[in-house]
Amino acid sequence: MSSAADIQALVSTLSQQSKHLKEEFASRDELISKLLSKVGLDDDTPSSTDFVSPNQPKSW
Repeated sequence: MSSAADIQALVSTLSQQSKHLKEEFASRDELISKLLSKVGLDDDTPSSTDFVSPNQPKSW
């Protein structure tokens, strides 16, 4: 069985890894956004989810 110190060290390590991954993802997202903007594929989709599916009947 693991000691309290081992568990504490593991939690600390996992916390540091989590922080590092969040920074990596933020950096990646920023790079992707810049690249999309550069090639004219900006994400200008509406934030609303009020759209009609092609298979969904329209309600007039």
